[in-house]
Parts: sequence; C-alpha cells; structure tokens
Amino acid sequence: METTATDLFERYHVPAYRYFLRATGSQDVAQDLTQELFLRVLRGLKTYKPEREGGWLFRIARNLVLDYRRRQLPRHVGLADARRLGTEATQLVAFGLSEALSLLSESDRDLFLLREVTGLNYAELAGVCDTTPENVRSRVCRARCRLKELLSARLSVDENKRRNEDG
Repeated sequence: METTATDLFERYHVPAYRYFLRATGSQDVAQDLTQELFLRVLRGLKTYKPEREGGWLFRIARNLVLDYRRRQLPRHVGLADARRLGTEATQLVAFGLSEALSLLSESDRDLFLLREVTGLNYAELAGVCDTTPENVRSRVCRARCRLKELLSARLSVDENKRRNEDG
C-alpha cells in the first residue's frame, strides 16, 4: 500500500509540532514550520522511502529549524527576566529549561530535542544527521548530562537566594 502525504501528516504532525515548539519557543513559529514541513513532504513524496519515513521527515524538519535559526536575531528571555515579570511557577520551569537548552551546542540541542520530543531511535537520528548511532547516543547523553548540570546549578542558586530572602 502506498503512503500518502495525508498518512504522514496523521502520524507525524503532533511530534513535528512539539519538536518545532521546543526548538523555537514560539507556538506561531511552530505552526508555521509544521505547515512548511508538510508542504515540503508533499513536494518531496517521490523521494520518500517507507522504511525510513521518520528519519526522512525529521531530516526535513531539522533543516527547517536550522534555516529558521539562521534567519533570527538573538532574542532570548532568560529566567531572571521571567521572574521580574512575575511569571507563574510552571512558566518559570519552562523558561529555565529553555534557557538551559539555549546553552547547549546547536547540534547537541537538536539531537536531544529530536530524541526526546519525536521519539526517533538512535539509528533514525543517525540517518537524519548523517552520523553513526554511537555518535548520536554519545551526543544525546552529553546533552542530558549538561542539562542536568545546568538545571541543578540553577535550582541550587535559586534555592540559596530564596533562603537569603526569607531568613
């Protein structure tokens, strides 16, 4: 049975949107990139290979994110800025994660997001990024360790601040 663009959309539009949302931090941009992704999927359906559909589709998605980042000026709202604006706790966590992700190298951040948000396996990610599954595994592990380090450091600094303000 031949796979159609509709089939691919039904299977991948939610994971693609989540990936774009995490990668860009903007719902509007994520929606635009998701739409652009499926326009490109429709145009490129003749090069589609069913045995590698997730890798093929997320290679296109990753390229869209890389293109988007190249066009953007740095405009990052940090955790301190969010706190000053009186942002709610759940949003502060999101800002903290976003800030920590922004401190990762671009390639490690992309692999981490592709793995965690889309659920692609290491072999599929290797195909998306033209590398080996072992290299992907290593880079995802490095990204996780760095995020843990960054978030732990942020939490301990915030906890010490809170204690000093309370005490």
